[in-house]
Amino acid sequence: MNKPDISIVIPVGNDPQILWCLDSLSRSRGKVLFEVIIITNFCSNKLVQSIRAYKNDVPLTIIDAPSRRIGELRNIGIHASKGKIIYFIDSDCRVLPDTLTWVLKSGKSNKVTRGKIHFIGENYFSSIDAKIRSKRYESDPSFAYCPSLVVQRNVFTQIGLFDETFHYGSDGEFAYRIRTNQIPVKFEPRMEAQHRVSAPLGAILQRWVQYGEGRYKRMKHAALVQRLHALFTPNLFSARDGLIYNLMYMVCMFCRWIGWT
Repeated sequence: MNKPDISIVIPVGNDPQILWCLDSLSRSRGKVLFEVIIITNFCSNKLVQSIRAYKNDVPLTIIDAPSRRIGELRNIGIHASKGKIIYFIDSDCRVLPDTLTWVLKSGKSNKVTRGKIHFIGENYFSSIDAKIRSKRYESDPSFAYCPSLVVQRNVFTQIGLFDETFHYGSDGEFAYRIRTNQIPVKFEPRMEAQHRVSAPLGAILQRWVQYGEGRYKRMKHAALVQRLHALFTPNLFSARDGLIYNLMYMVCMFCRWIGWT
């Protein structure tokens, strides 16, 4: 195989939706030269076998890395990649027919590109969660969250890899470093991925707690004015800075302040 233009890095828990993701990638083969690097974390043997079945359809590398945090999984994928352009998506995402074409175009022209994420809720609570997450992502298009994130390899040389000490929110910390290093982020809406949201209410609430934990760790060394801004904003219900986004961050900060965690 020739050296790929794009290396697609996908961390996978025991999530069968990765097959939906791989199916969409297989439809893009022939349009651009790419490789797919899957880093599995406690996947069942049955799921791994189903993933391996795509090797005839997708240039696929599978790396088993149990008991690892999400940032470490992505870093393993970066180290294993061969392309100059790294594209991060999640296992419950699928790309559209022209997505990888725009990944290549944007990746050649911009150090960092963020694509559009279309969250799709599949039950009542996940539909509400999908709307909130869509507003949160759309509120700041230049903040380089995963998934649907394209990064030129030399950016990692400049600012480092994902922080492996984060249990959650390592992509937010990485995006914060991109911003503080004044690396421009291009938003490319044609580089679109669809993101399924199908978790039950308990799992949804747990994820928002995880968002709060990640933001707490990212901001605990920030200046006081930045931390206050995260708690008080003129629009309490804004997706970017308001109460909905920061509720679990505030809980985590309070619990650590009084020594509960």
